[in-house]
Amino acid sequence: MASLDGAGAGATTQVQDYHLALVPKMVRDHLPHATIITFWHIPWPNPESFGICPWAREILEGMLGSTILGFHTPYHCQNFMATVDRFLEARITQEDQSVSFMGQRTQVRDYPISIPWHPAADDALSRAQSDQSALRESMGLSPEHRLA
Repeated sequence: MASLDGAGAGATTQVQDYHLALVPKMVRDHLPHATIITFWHIPWPNPESFGICPWAREILEGMLGSTILGFHTPYHCQNFMATVDRFLEARITQEDQSVSFMGQRTQVRDYPISIPWHPAADDALSRAQSDQSALRESMGLSPEHRLA
């Protein structure tokens, strides 16, 4: 971990994706007080599917070196926490979505990948549809008549 040699105690590092699953624990071992943020870019499987992996324990322990562990959906977060519950002796706290393992607390959060639809856009769409209906009615056009 030569790249971490100059990092201070309060360093922050970000780990991206599945091919680096062991890195958070490696960083944590080298910098115990660092903030380590990991994002997992692929769906997390259910515990039964994950259980066939011969390195399941190592992967979980590696990821739990993170301070914050992010997934795309709440469903993937729940799958991860259920997997940890099944394969490791860890304390799972559903209320704040955290896992405590070997003295380290990891917050498990969802960070959706898409841009949320703004409610104002729904209002604008409704107004446009209402205006189109009024125009059709004033011109004596059927609802099937398309307006450009």
